[in-house]
Amino acid sequence: MKILLSALLVFAAAASIAQDFSDPRYAPWGDTPEQRKQNILTSNLLKEAVDTRDYDAAAGYFRTLAQEGPSAFEATFIRGAQVYSNKVQRAQDLNEKKALLDSLMMIYDLRVQYFPSSPNYGTAYVLDRKAREYLTFNPSDREGVRKLYKEAIEAGLQSGYAALPDVALVYFSNLCDDYKMGEVYPDAVLDEYARLAPIFESDAPGVKEAKTQFDTCFAGSGAADVTTSAPAAIPLCLINSRLVNVITSSLINEDHCFSVISLALYWKYRVKMSSSFSLMLVRAPIPLAMDGHALTV
Repeated sequence: MKILLSALLVFAAAASIAQDFSDPRYAPWGDTPEQRKQNILTSNLLKEAVDTRDYDAAAGYFRTLAQEGPSAFEATFIRGAQVYSNKVQRAQDLNEKKALLDSLMMIYDLRVQYFPSSPNYGTAYVLDRKAREYLTFNPSDREGVRKLYKEAIEAGLQSGYAALPDVALVYFSNLCDDYKMGEVYPDAVLDEYARLAPIFESDAPGVKEAKTQFDTCFAGSGAADVTTSAPAAIPLCLINSRLVNVITSSLINEDHCFSVISLALYWKYRVKMSSSFSLMLVRAPIPLAMDGHALTV
C-alpha cells in the first residue's frame, strides 16, 4: 500500500511540473510559483498521512498549509480537524489534552474565517461540529459548552441550518442539566425555552420528535417549579380578552385551575403552551388580586 501511495505522489509531482503555477488561480497556495507547487504537494502528503492515520506527520503538513495557504483548500481544515481530534483522544496528560483541544478549536475558527460561506458546509455546520467536539472532550467546562452551542445556534438561525433543531436540543438539554446542578438560574432556562421554541415549529417527523424531547427536558428540569416562577398574583385589570381566550383553551386543567407555569410563561414571554404540555407541568390555582383581596379561579 505504501509503495502504491508513494507512486501516486511521484505521479502527482511529475504532473505538476507541466503546470504553470504563476497562473492567478494558484495564488491562494502561496506567494511564488515554487511555493504554490510545494504546498500543493504538501496537501497531497496531508491526505496520505490522514488516510494512513499517521497523525503526527499529518499535523506537520497541516501547520505548513495553515500558515502558507490557509485560503487555498477547505479540505485542509477538514483534515486538520480530523488530525487534532484524534490527537486529543491520544493525549498522555491533561496539559497535553488542553493544548491539543485549543488547537482543534482554533482549526474550526480558521475554517469559519476562510470559508464562511462554503456551499456544502457553512458557518453553522462548522460551529455545530466545534461545539459537539468541545462537549465530547471537555464536558466539565459547562460555561464553555453553553457558549459554543449558543454561537452555533445563532449561526444556524441566521442561515436556516437544517440541523438546527438537533443543535438546539443538545444545548437545551445541557442547560437543563446545568440548572439541576446549580450552575445557572431558572430564568436562564425559561428565557432559552421561550427563545428556542420557534425552532421546533415544524411538522417534519424528526423535528416533532426533537420538540417532544425539548418539552420533556424543560418539564423535567424543575426550572418552572411554582416556587421559582409563578407570579404571586395577577391583577384583574390585566385580564383581557386575549388572556381569557388563552386561559379557556390551553391554560386550564381538568380541575378548572390555571396551569401555573403556563400562565407564568405566558405573562413573561407571551408564549402559548399546548394543552398537552400544560398538563405535563406543575398545576395549581393562581390568586387574582382585586382591591387587596386574592381571588382564586
